[in-house]
Amino acid sequence: MRIQKRKTHFLAGVLALGTVAGAVAGSALISPAPQASAEGGTGSSAETQVQLNLLPVLSVAVDDFNIEITPTDNGTVAQSTGDVLVDSNNASGYKVYLSTKTSETGLTHSNSAITKKIAAVSGDINLTTYESDTTKNNTWGYIHDSKISAIPYDSSLTNACTGLDDDEVAECFAAQRAAVSASSVKICEADSANMFDPDAREDCTLTIGVKADKSIPSGTYSNTVVVTAVPNA
Repeated sequence: MRIQKRKTHFLAGVLALGTVAGAVAGSALISPAPQASAEGGTGSSAETQVQLNLLPVLSVAVDDFNIEITPTDNGTVAQSTGDVLVDSNNASGYKVYLSTKTSETGLTHSNSAITKKIAAVSGDINLTTYESDTTKNNTWGYIHDSKISAIPYDSSLTNACTGLDDDEVAECFAAQRAAVSASSVKICEADSANMFDPDAREDCTLTIGVKADKSIPSGTYSNTVVVTAVPNA
């Protein structure tokens, strides 16, 4: 079975170089101050300001997960861990969330004629219980804190803030921050205290767990998970 994840890229930053003097269609931004001629006697000077507006950059990527299971009557558990790569210079940090791409939260068969699926696990289940409890067969979820939980559908996190101008991107991220709730699945974060300290900032990983038995048809079951990085305000 294969769990596919979409590599999602969000906000690209640019550098803007400004000055108190006007710039003309790519001309130099700093012009020398006019000087009095030697015949004029005294000289003159002026000040100009160079201002750099360094825009925030935020992108996230994760590789596909490919998991294989040889099922048994009592159910076989398999798991796979992948790195979630966040690239950002946002001074206040970010949070990373999970959602399925659509309201379908199960793993469905590649053959649409096969209606049996691997359902999202219900509740937060201790991994030891998950492995031994046959009522949990044919379910999947993400693993955290020695538990397995479902990845829910969260519509507020499935629209990437891409292809927008600066103001629209800011509005998009503000809307995402406002929509995120206590029930949203957060897997990692960075804040202003550790944003630029790799040793202090937590590694961001995602672990997927699946349990299957011989009661469902063989083949490829999949779903798309959206990994969203939202900048802190």
